Amino acid sequence: MGVVRLGTSSWTAIGWERAFYPPGTGGSDRISFYARHFDTVEIDMTFYRIPATSMVLGWRDRTTESFRFAAKVPQSVTSHVIRSGGRVEENPDFLSPGGLERFVDRMNDLGPRVGPLLLQFPYFPRQVFSGLGAFLPRLDDLLGLVPPQVRFALEIRNPSWFHPELFALLSTHEVALALTDLTLTRKDGGKYGPPVGLRLLETHGEDVLTTDFLYVRLLGDRWDIESRTDTWERVVRSRDREIHDWARLLEWTSRGGRDVFAYANNHYEGFAPETVRKIRHFWP
Repeated sequence: MGVVRLGTSSWTAIGWERAFYPPGTGGSDRISFYARHFDTVEIDMTFYRIPATSMVLGWRDRTTESFRFAAKVPQSVTSHVIRSGGRVEENPDFLSPGGLERFVDRMNDLGPRVGPLLLQFPYFPRQVFSGLGAFLPRLDDLLGLVPPQVRFALEIRNPSWFHPELFALLSTHEVALALTDLTLTRKDGGKYGPPVGLRLLETHGEDVLTTDFLYVRLLGDRWDIESRTDTWERVVRSRDREIHDWARLLEWTSRGGRDVFAYANNHYEGFAPETVRKIRHFWP
C-alpha cells in the first residue's frame, strides 16, 4: 500500500475562523492546529513569491516531521505573463532554471516535511506555443534540472495536450501528472475546459500515472461557488457522487503501491475541510 495524504489548498480562508479553528486561534498557530487534523497541505501563496526563510522555518517548527507541505512553484517560472494588481505583464524569466533552483533551495529548508512541488502551467495561447510539440522541448529542458530527491507534479491547462508524448516525457523525468476535476483554461474569456482526471484514466489508462505517486487537485467551479457564497464555512454545492468516485480512485492507486497526495479547494463544494472528511467517509 502506498501512503495516502489528504489535505486542503491552503490552511486559512474567510470563515474558517468560525467553522474550523477554535476561537482565538492566532494566525501563526493555525498551521499547528491544522496539522493535528490533516497530514498535508498545498501552499498557494508560493505561486506569487518565494517565501522568506523565516516563514518556511516557522512552518517547519510548528508541524511534526510526518507532515508534508506541497507548494506551487512561483509563476515567475511557470507563466509567460505575470498577473499582479490587475496588471498583466510579459514575464522575461519564464521557464527560468535559476528561479526554479532558488525555490527548491528555499523549500528544502522544510527538511523531511517538503512534499511535492507543483508546476502549475496556465493555458497557453497559440502565439506562445503553437502546440504541444513546441512546448515539450522547453519542458524537457526545465525538468532536466529537477533534483531527484524532490517530488514534482505538473498541471496542464491546454485540454488538447493530454497526449502520450506528454505522459512519456513526465515518466522519463519521474514527474507526476496532476489529475484535476476540470481544466482551468482561460480560453474564450475564462470559461472552463472539459473535465479531466477520471476521464483521462478511462481514455489513456495507467499511462497517465507517470511516476510513483499520484497528485490530485479538486478545484471546483470558482464562478459557480462564488455566486453562492463569499465565505468558506459550509458546503453550498454537494458533490458526493464525484467525491465517491475520487475516493475509489485514490484507494485503487494506493493499493497499487503509489503514494497519494490529494487536495480539496474551497471552490469544490464551499468548505474544503468538509470535502476531505467526505473523501475519508467514502473510502472503500
